[in-house]
Amino acid sequence: MITHSGRRIDLPSPQRGQVHIGDVAVQLSRIPRFVGATLEPWNVAAHSLHCSALAEADGASLQAQLSALLHDAHEAYMGDIPSPFKQAVMAEAGSMWCPLKLAEDKLQVAVLHQLGSLDCYEANRAAVKHWDLVSLATERKYLMHAAAMDAPWPMLAGIEPAPWPITGVRGMGWVDWADDFQERYHHLVAAIYFTTNPETTTP
Repeated sequence: MITHSGRRIDLPSPQRGQVHIGDVAVQLSRIPRFVGATLEPWNVAAHSLHCSALAEADGASLQAQLSALLHDAHEAYMGDIPSPFKQAVMAEAGSMWCPLKLAEDKLQVAVLHQLGSLDCYEANRAAVKHWDLVSLATERKYLMHAAAMDAPWPMLAGIEPAPWPITGVRGMGWVDWADDFQERYHHLVAAIYFTTNPETTTP
């Protein structure tokens, strides 16, 4: 695969140095959540930033905030396959979905490793899943057609939306989301470095 910046990436096992945060930020910002079925444009980069903000609001560690930001980073190289489609395929073909799921998991591990966040993601996996579902519930409430609230979503059982609505969507373009994502990444990486290496002055 050739990325936004012209880099080559071998899938589903990227070679050392092939994953770059600039490509991740741009490509996630151009991938719509819910295959575009929202009232306002909303992309995977925006969702990832929302998850990281939820982690920060919960007082989570910097490492957990970074894990939340990057939990879907691998989708920059495979897209965001909607859950209803995954469920339909599994119901239709059973185990035929498994090879694709295994490839996705392998890609996620490789991408997180190259971005330096695999260990902290593994340590915060359960919390990241919770923030991911809270973000999903919030997106459902504020960004989707009212019909999305007509029936319960089993995966959201016991999950409440964030206490504040998603704001600042109108007028945001993919460039804005890409810049915000990359800025948040670098901020967290630097903050983690200085927290763990307080005697240094430059990363």
